[in-house]
Amino acid sequence: MEAPPPVVAPPYIYRPPIGGWLKATEHEADSVVPLGVSEQSYAFEPLDFMLIFKEKAEPDRLAEALQRTLVDFPQCAGRFVVQQLATPEPRTPLIMQAHKSQSCLCILCNNDGAGWSAISNNSRCPSSRGPMSNTLMDFASDVKPGADGKLGGPLFRAKLSSFLDGQILGLSFAQGLCDIGGMSLMLRAWSCHYRDEDPWADSPPPVVDRLDMDDMFRRVEKGRVKPDFALLMKSRAPMPKLSPEKNVVSISWTADEVQEMILRVHAQRKSRHLSLDLAGRSLTALDVGIGAVMQGFKEPIPVHMYLEYRVDFEVPNHFGNAKGQIAFDSGVGYEDGSEMIRKRAIAAHRVDFWAWQRMQATKPKAEGLTLLNLVDDLNIQEIFFHDDDIPCVGMPLCVWEEQMPNPGYIAVLPEPSGGCHVEGLVPRYVADHCAKVLNTGGVKESLKCQTFPIR
Repeated sequence: MEAPPPVVAPPYIYRPPIGGWLKATEHEADSVVPLGVSEQSYAFEPLDFMLIFKEKAEPDRLAEALQRTLVDFPQCAGRFVVQQLATPEPRTPLIMQAHKSQSCLCILCNNDGAGWSAISNNSRCPSSRGPMSNTLMDFASDVKPGADGKLGGPLFRAKLSSFLDGQILGLSFAQGLCDIGGMSLMLRAWSCHYRDEDPWADSPPPVVDRLDMDDMFRRVEKGRVKPDFALLMKSRAPMPKLSPEKNVVSISWTADEVQEMILRVHAQRKSRHLSLDLAGRSLTALDVGIGAVMQGFKEPIPVHMYLEYRVDFEVPNHFGNAKGQIAFDSGVGYEDGSEMIRKRAIAAHRVDFWAWQRMQATKPKAEGLTLLNLVDDLNIQEIFFHDDDIPCVGMPLCVWEEQMPNPGYIAVLPEPSGGCHVEGLVPRYVADHCAKVLNTGGVKESLKCQTFPIR
């Protein structure tokens, strides 16, 4: 009788003792944090990304550091609830204290716990370029409270995957909890606690009052409406007919290469005898990163993106959502496309624009290409568990799968070198054009631009 074939061990070893929900080490009493007016509409939508580290953190110590972090960020261990609250009308001036009772989505800070799990894998750490496996994530997808009052799942989930040569920290959270800038604050505090440092030694603790953020819009004095304001509310270009076949295009630049691309824009404008305006002199990694992908469309297309206004309203430690949406038409070509991004961003970064937009009866239309800005909002230089181990940032496959029905999606991610890493889901002909323009030869691992099919 033949012996049965040997059983092959799975590529990972699950460690149940450090899986499940983690609670804050201190919790005195439950509290309720009402969400702001704009947050109510997208609160249940998730945000997912991964941090890839070269050095390994101790899972038990990392879990203990997260528990201490939840003391300062109790919303991450809370749950969504719906309550009747007396709230001011969103477009009522602050001097008119007109309130009404209405159902409001809130975060119940009851210390039910944040999601946490850790696994050990005996293979090499996957690359951050291109779509990364969904198995590296625990998704925050069941956060909505039931009609019967039953609470949903954790608003924040983290999964640590250890490999032979590094670690991946998968992060998933509901957008009603916070935006990327708010998550950057939380991750900075988490890494400080892991290193046994005080996260608030040089900066004030996080501000969590969402309604006070809404009041700031009504405190803005009425100013003159600028012509640029209307250009940020709606795109005028018709949406071209795009091929349904899409690829993910992945491009990476160091900080020096970003500066070279900016100088290229300057030289191109000089060759056309055009002077540099404020936008041309202020180009950033975000602009040249998006412009590199969008040049493949070869015609103006509608785009929309979110911009942070923490700096505009001088609330750098606001933990919540401090972002507004703008919509406009892209430029044609690499140089004009990059400059158009910066021109619209400069026009939007004004408190009077955000206040004017809040007073309008309509919102910018989310049509055309979606632009995700992590390179400015996620400060990875302050997120490290070991000295000088600044993480790379990656995106899970599910993000691209969910965006397949849409015209396109471009994410600009920060790089440890100070440069940027661009991941874009675009029609196949656009991806092919980017690869042809940016690649100058060599083996696949050294190519500036790589493409990945999505099926």
